[in-house]
Amino acid sequence: MRDLKLKICGLRDTENVREVIGVSPDYTGFIFYSGSPRYAGEKLSDELLQLVPDSIKKVGVFVDEPLESVFHIAGMNRLDMIQLHGNENAEYCKDIKQQGYDIIKSIMIGDGFKYRNMEQYIGVIDFFLFDTKGMLYGGSGMAFDWQVLNDYPFRTPFFLSGGLSLENIEQVLNIQSPHLAAVDVNSRFEISPGIKDVNKLIALKEKLKQMKSSSYDY
Repeated sequence: MRDLKLKICGLRDTENVREVIGVSPDYTGFIFYSGSPRYAGEKLSDELLQLVPDSIKKVGVFVDEPLESVFHIAGMNRLDMIQLHGNENAEYCKDIKQQGYDIIKSIMIGDGFKYRNMEQYIGVIDFFLFDTKGMLYGGSGMAFDWQVLNDYPFRTPFFLSGGLSLENIEQVLNIQSPHLAAVDVNSRFEISPGIKDVNKLIALKEKLKQMKSSSYDY
């Protein structure tokens, strides 16, 4: 199995981030959407920002935010990547890309999902992120049928999100697409909204390590 990267999303508490950094994720996610129970506020503390080394990418999650606000918040918080979780179109993404940010475009999978609706983003964004479609923006903590990803038709790498847990993470091995680049975890690894259970994250890292060593790509 290829070396899957790990994104831990929904962070906001400085001391909790200090613990999470010890797990060495590849990406940390901070939600700048005020409707989320994990809303990080507009400005992360300087102490928190100093905790995150350059080797770990800081991802800001936005939902249909005015571009001026995205750039303002991204600059203040020294973000490396922008994750778009709303109805942002390709032109919106191009404007962000021109400012030098890598882009993750979230795609909600539910009834009637069609890959062709994603074509506008090809060549514009850097990653897709697949999550379970719910009633509200943001993660539902529920998993969709991951088998749909075996029919993924593009070359753009993608993150898997939505209901990932210690109990089902090994089922990721059943996803045959070579473009799966990372897993994105949130609510199933929390003590409370915005506070991660570090022991669970340590166990997750160990499982990912075991999964990598127990399977091979040919």
